[in-house]
Amino acid sequence: MIKKILFISTIIAATSNISIAATSYVGGSLGVTNPGVSRGKVQAGSIGKLFGGYGSIFGVNENIYLGGELNLDIAHYPYDSGTTYGLGASFIPGVMLTDCSMLYGRIGIQANRNTQASRIHTGDQLGFGLQTRLSQNWDIRPEYVYLSNVHGDKSGNGQLNLGLVYKFD
Repeated sequence: MIKKILFISTIIAATSNISIAATSYVGGSLGVTNPGVSRGKVQAGSIGKLFGGYGSIFGVNENIYLGGELNLDIAHYPYDSGTTYGLGASFIPGVMLTDCSMLYGRIGIQANRNTQASRIHTGDQLGFGLQTRLSQNWDIRPEYVYLSNVHGDKSGNGQLNLGLVYKFD
């Protein structure tokens, strides 16, 4: 039975119009987090991220993207919140707009620890971005990510990031 399934799968894969292009990548980004006004002062923290992931483009028109990503970030808030360290994992679905640009979403989870707190807080990651090719291996991506429960008080914050991605081909 297993031989039949493998044989049929091989025939389907060999005759299918669906192609798969998979790649791994690493990158980094800088941005602002929690922009807004608090107690009459403009408040925005700074954030730096390192990330790595793996994704595939597939479909009859090669226009569907599915990927996964791990991220490590550090955010500094100038007023009350101090510094926060985070580790997250995301599922990244996307749609190719052109051969060089992709609109994507981010759905994930992140654990954060603030230097002024003794606990780790876990929350959701929700976001979207646009990734565009600069050269064969380099992409640029502006992105918005909302993180819930970052400080343990059930509030969240938004991040605006600009990143560079290096794709291993």
